[in-house]
Amino acid sequence: EDMRPSFRSYYQDKIDYVQRIIQHVFPENECEMQWFDQSLNDSGFVFNRELATNALYLPMRQYLKAKGKLFRPILCSLLLEAYGKDPDHFKSMLVIPEMIHCSSLVLDDIVDHSILRRGEKCSHLIHGVSLAGNGSMAATFYAFSLINDKSAPLSDSNRLRLYEMLYWEHYGCSIGTALDLGWSKLKLTEIDRDQYIQHIVYRSCAYTYRVAA
Repeated sequence: EDMRPSFRSYYQDKIDYVQRIIQHVFPENECEMQWFDQSLNDSGFVFNRELATNALYLPMRQYLKAKGKLFRPILCSLLLEAYGKDPDHFKSMLVIPEMIHCSSLVLDDIVDHSILRRGEKCSHLIHGVSLAGNGSMAATFYAFSLINDKSAPLSDSNRLRLYEMLYWEHYGCSIGTALDLGWSKLKLTEIDRDQYIQHIVYRSCAYTYRVAA
């Protein structure tokens, strides 16, 4: 409702497309694409698939399954088209900002002792704190690994630049989050305006805009 008409129209046209891409890159059922074999690059790796699915894959995918607005991959798609690129050639890249965002929400919910996320129980209440936290970290690192997807027409130098930018934004976001948590722990109610804006630039702007861009 708050979107300008032109962006609302683009969003409505792309939302189903983005959902299909997420399902393609990170399928709801890992057996559909033998995700573990692909992600480990080792079809001979011996482990209990059912246990691994319940202990890792499902926690990694919990907040992708409970869909949010998917604003970040849509923003990424919009920017690709603005520069004359076909988003179909960059499917893995579209998933990266959403996976990183979802993984951060898991940790946010643990810290805040939240109960609901997107109308469902929070991940740590479904899977337990240990599995939810580990799944969050695994999803983040897997998102980084998607930069190496050879189906995307990127030069090695551009892939390296993406790695460097993503690592910096991830670290920068932890700085903004630390300020937020520090103020909360000290029960500070009067925050200098410039300091507050700076913490927003590091925390909220990183995952919402800069990573997708």
